Amino acid sequence: MEADISVNMLRESLSLLMMISLPLLVVGLIVGVLLGLFQAATQVQEASLSFVPKLIGIALTFWFCAPWMGDKILRFFHLVFDQVVQIGSSGGIGA
Repeated sequence: MEADISVNMLRESLSLLMMISLPLLVVGLIVGVLLGLFQAATQVQEASLSFVPKLIGIALTFWFCAPWMGDKILRFFHLVFDQVVQIGSSGGIGA
C-alpha cells in the first residue's frame, strides 16, 4: 500500500514540476527564437541583446504566474501531508 502511495507522490511531483516550469520555458523559447531571428536578419551579434530580453520576459511571466504556481505547490503539499497522516494513522510502514 505504501509503495502505491510513494509511486503516486512521485508521479504527482513530476507532473507538478512540468506544469509549473512550462510557462517559463515557453516564454524563454519564444523570446529566444524571435531574438535569434532578429539577430540573424540584422547581423547584430551582441550577447546582452539575447540575455536581457529573455530575463525580462521570464521575470514578467513568473510575476504573473506566481499566484497560480504557489497555489499548485500549496495544494501538492496538502496532498503530501494528508498522505503522511494517512500512513501514520494506519500504523506506519511495516506495522
